[in-house]
Amino acid sequence: MTQILSFLLVVSSAFMMWKTIGLATNTATPIVVVLSESMSPAFERGDILFLSMANRPLEHGDIVVFELKGKDIPIVHRLMRIHQKSNSTTLTILTKGDNNSVDDRVLYREAVPSKNWLKRKEVTGRVSGYLPYLGYITILMNENPKVKYLVIAIIAFFAILKREQE
Repeated sequence: MTQILSFLLVVSSAFMMWKTIGLATNTATPIVVVLSESMSPAFERGDILFLSMANRPLEHGDIVVFELKGKDIPIVHRLMRIHQKSNSTTLTILTKGDNNSVDDRVLYREAVPSKNWLKRKEVTGRVSGYLPYLGYITILMNENPKVKYLVIAIIAFFAILKREQE
């Protein structure tokens, strides 16, 4: 019973830490892993990105993370254009991956056929820092279920081993 409570304490502490970081950075997803080569050479596959949405306006050249309806994975691309109609507070933006030959309108249209611009509310964060290649652990576990099960088995083995030592 003690181990179950300890496990629940660890899980709840991790959740609280995640939410605290989210509040401090003003974003629901403060950390993401780069999954493709679309932002090379700025970021490579496997880099861990730290996000924030500080109270400063989005600017041309910012690297932002956005989510599209129907896409499970957030997209990390550079802000190329900002569009704001006169007499309006509505801000729309256009993004593009550094390693892509065209802008992201094709991606937008996969979500909504007539969509040409992102809305500001679809941007979930702006990149504020990164750690190179540390996200490969996540990529390996997601792309190779055997690796995921091996990691879980190793963790379980050490948990049982520790329990027997107590």
